[in-house]
Amino acid sequence: MKRKEEAMKKYIMYKPSSTTYDYIWGAFFSSCSGNGTKDHSTQPALKALSCTDIATGAGGHRYGLCQMGAALRAKNGDSASNILLYYYTDCRIISCTLK
Repeated sequence: MKRKEEAMKKYIMYKPSSTTYDYIWGAFFSSCSGNGTKDHSTQPALKALSCTDIATGAGGHRYGLCQMGAALRAKNGDSASNILLYYYTDCRIISCTLK
């Protein structure tokens, strides 16, 4: 009997209107170099937030999830869901299992 492997995928969804959802594009992951993230004019889920990087010098566009800031939050015991919801305002995390 063949064993089926399952993979869990997570998507971050933003609700721009009462009838639609939009996913957060993967390009909105960066590093803030300890300067915090920035608002994005076309992505309402991306708000300016304070952030402290685990390491400096990575640089980046500062939109969305700060990779080094997320690493520091994880190191300090924050859950993946809480980290995502910190960086992406008014979003929900949707899980689906791929078979």
